[in-house]
Amino acid sequence: MGSPIDNPLHTSQICRLRFPALYRTNSTFANPAWDRATLRVLIVRLSAYDVVSQSFSHLFLAQEARRASEKIYIDFAFMPCPRDRRVLAKSGAPPLIGCQSHLSAASFDALLVSWTYVTEIMNLPWLLSSSGIALYESQRTRPLVLLGGSAALACAVLFSRTGESIPDAVYFGEGERRVGEILQGLEACETGGRKAWLAEAAGRIEGLWAPGGAGVVRAARCEGPRSDDLVTAYPVLPGPEATTARLQITYGCRFTCAFCLEGQSRRPYRELASQSVMQAALALKRHAGASKIELSSYNFGSHSEIDTLLLKLNERFDSVGVMSQRPDELYRHEGLLDLELAGEKRSFTLGVEGLSERLRRFLDKSVTATDITGVLKELVARRVREVKLFYIVTGYENSDDLAQFDGFCAWLGDDLHRAGRRTRIIFSANRLVRMPFTPLEFDPVILDRGRLDTILNQFSTAVTQHAMEVRTAEPWSDYLVQQLLVSGLQGIHETVIALAGRGVTFDGSVSAGTAAAFERVVSAGIPAGLTVTSAGFVAAGSGRDARFARYTKLRTYLDGPSGRATSPAGQSPVRPVGTPISRTAIARLDETIRSRKRLVPRFFTVILPKEVAGMGSEWLGAWLSRAILGDAPDLAERLLNCREMLWYPAWGESVAWYGFTVIGITVQNPEDLRLEAAKPWILSEYPACKPEGAFPVSAVLRAPLDTVERPEEALGRFLIASHAPATVRREDDGWYRLEMGRQAKKSKVVLGGRYKRGPEEFIAELDIGGRFQAQRLIEELGGANHRPDALYGTTLEVCRLAAGPGGP
Repeated sequence: MGSPIDNPLHTSQICRLRFPALYRTNSTFANPAWDRATLRVLIVRLSAYDVVSQSFSHLFLAQEARRASEKIYIDFAFMPCPRDRRVLAKSGAPPLIGCQSHLSAASFDALLVSWTYVTEIMNLPWLLSSSGIALYESQRTRPLVLLGGSAALACAVLFSRTGESIPDAVYFGEGERRVGEILQGLEACETGGRKAWLAEAAGRIEGLWAPGGAGVVRAARCEGPRSDDLVTAYPVLPGPEATTARLQITYGCRFTCAFCLEGQSRRPYRELASQSVMQAALALKRHAGASKIELSSYNFGSHSEIDTLLLKLNERFDSVGVMSQRPDELYRHEGLLDLELAGEKRSFTLGVEGLSERLRRFLDKSVTATDITGVLKELVARRVREVKLFYIVTGYENSDDLAQFDGFCAWLGDDLHRAGRRTRIIFSANRLVRMPFTPLEFDPVILDRGRLDTILNQFSTAVTQHAMEVRTAEPWSDYLVQQLLVSGLQGIHETVIALAGRGVTFDGSVSAGTAAAFERVVSAGIPAGLTVTSAGFVAAGSGRDARFARYTKLRTYLDGPSGRATSPAGQSPVRPVGTPISRTAIARLDETIRSRKRLVPRFFTVILPKEVAGMGSEWLGAWLSRAILGDAPDLAERLLNCREMLWYPAWGESVAWYGFTVIGITVQNPEDLRLEAAKPWILSEYPACKPEGAFPVSAVLRAPLDTVERPEEALGRFLIASHAPATVRREDDGWYRLEMGRQAKKSKVVLGGRYKRGPEEFIAELDIGGRFQAQRLIEELGGANHRPDALYGTTLEVCRLAAGPGGP
């Protein structure tokens, strides 16, 4: 694992971090020993863990690395939040630490940096320099820094005026199959030859660019995506998302919105057949223990088999979610809305974008007034819980555009919404960021704050005066920084480097220091008609000439009329799109979900190993699913979810407990559930109708003495606070017996037990009831300040249940 000098992160610091469970040993990484690995890879996210927990780009990279070789050591590192940075700095540890190895990024052979949100790139220079890694590739031999992700095409900020590059290589486009090829190449090289190999590989691996390599690279595309291209086998991280998986069903987008970088660069639209999607879904259940599925797609309603997919997935998973969508698809695709409602979707996020017909034409958002009003009538009539409408402010809004928008708000708020007040309507708007490799890269960047703020204020007024909600746009500073970061303007790279040198980072919003630095760039003089510069060494989407021709055409729409005020009166239905979804399909989905809700779990007594201790209830649920399917693979089609039943969620996410418990397994056709092959960790079906019958249980609590303060007194305070005071009687062998009165036992907290102080740990053997709160006891053991290392270091082993195997 490395010497103590190489291993700067110890238990005393880990337990004080925001997500300490991340740093517990996690068997799902399936890593070789550190000193036996052929390549050591650290996958780096530039935002904090909770920000990117619903993203799967780091999981994709981990899957590619493991498929490339079983001998690669894989680890994750996330941008530490401000509190974690203070903890790490105080202990002398660098900010970029592997969550499994507990080693600094400088100990690895390669860093795979996932860049998803434009503004988070500001964290990369600070993370490297603060972790003892040279900033520019020309100054370092190890670790190699390879960067990719959806924001990689906005890469101008990575290079200095003299052409110095921060990363050793940049990968552009879709990485399926190619990322693994890159890692296999690095694995096969001697350490000193890896940089030269990257330069050579850049000339032949599509999407890979490296200094000294091929002149122009084309963003890679996943041709003919297959089920094994989807993210299905990856390390399962603790937290509320552990049992939720994202399942990609399409690549690219059918539409050509002029402002959308991913929609422009990831053409053409490709979809996976329902059979391939289902193969991947079952693999997700087997490998990741997923019980909930979120469909990932730019426009999931575009899939030609969406009705089949929703039905089959709902038959096999406990929950199936779908993301935001276009109002025209939802309105024009006959039966799609009814299908989604049958699938229990009650909150809809619709991208309207332009405030008027004229501006939507300029943005190439092919959504008409009829689409918008038509779908809103349907949603309000069905009394959905919530509708969110998202807009983009371009800076070209005039009085006619704003009058049209005000008329729309009057119709929606006063006429339509008032008739069906059960639907919550929320508006939001942000300023348009002109992105490279889109037609709008040729549109002059608007940095007139007064002009944009005036339009946003008028937008908000139009919404609120008709009694609807509006969410504040992102701050001006966030827009300014994002727009300048992607602009390619000289001086931006140097500004970012200077900020990193002062310890300035991005933590979800732009700091005052960052805003001031970028304002100084603006005040120093911005060229008139500043436009975004796309990197000349990358080819993505359509060519530059084609993008310019398209922009020229879109620009003509700004000179056209704004259009009539949006109103339902006198509008003709538009031509339907997509194959109509039958009433039979909708009814089958509705009945599938109704029957799923009627299912009740079957209970089983189990013994949980110590590896699950402290990983949290959702991670444990995923572990249970994987373990069951590993022993009974035929259940994959029918298993819906597994859940620990005794302690969820009473013991919180931080208690490191293991041993005997009762789990609930929900399957289709529960009468056919057979788990004989799953022994010995599944002992038998639990005899009681309710798992509460397992109480009282016997458990052993062990707390290292260097993490607890006066444990005997802390236990006494806990018992008194829980209305379960005890009389303590000393025994001959060093134990102290807890004798509980009748009233104390009625509290169902602690029914009896004993404790002693050993050479290195405090041990308490307790008989506990259903109202016992382990986290409260451990916090009491941590003293007046609730030392977090008490929660991290204390374990609780359940040794016996009141009934069933393990009972008396």
